[in-house]
Amino acid sequence: MSGATLKWIAIITMIIDHIGAIFFQELGLLRIIGRLAFPIFAFLITEGYRYTRNIKKYAIRLGIFALVSEIPFNLAFYRNPWDISHQNVFFTLVLGLLCIWIYEEWKDKNRFLSLVAIYMLALLAEILRTDYGLFGVFLIFMIYQSKTIKGKMLAIVIMNGLLAWLNVLAGATSIIQIYAGFSVIFLLFYNEKKGKGFKFVFYLIYPFHLILFYILKLLFVA
Repeated sequence: MSGATLKWIAIITMIIDHIGAIFFQELGLLRIIGRLAFPIFAFLITEGYRYTRNIKKYAIRLGIFALVSEIPFNLAFYRNPWDISHQNVFFTLVLGLLCIWIYEEWKDKNRFLSLVAIYMLALLAEILRTDYGLFGVFLIFMIYQSKTIKGKMLAIVIMNGLLAWLNVLAGATSIIQIYAGFSVIFLLFYNEKKGKGFKFVFYLIYPFHLILFYILKLLFVA
């Protein structure tokens, strides 16, 4: 299973999650399926760093689409283009990528400073209230730090189990996040090859499907 195939799995499960969140909130199964998406995207960010020819362009591309996707995200979920209560997942992905980049650039010069920078970027995700926030950034970094595929899988299972437990402690009535750990099943079949795919498919699908869902929401949801 190539990276391109993993990306399609993440895209499809993400869209299923958004269908559940926007249109069918009573169908918990859709949100359960949707938990598979982010860990796969987080994993693919670490692979992207590993294989990209130009990390600066990669980070800029993610940042641009974070900005482009924000209004569609706000419209789809809040019907307000300028809602600042919750930011889209692209912000989390770019902050996670920056953590890896900074760590690799600084770790030999000043390891302590590189770790401080990671914590600051994770805190920024929490302050901005990006999708998955501080947890999402740390998950990306932990996956990157795990050098074997089994280690990466273990990081995903442990981190999502921890988040589910923390959510319960915070008063959540559901441990739905625990299902995110099942995303590692797909990583078992990863062949460490990029695979064939359209480079900008995910970048384009993300804002466009949100715009479509917003229009459908206006037409069919009271």
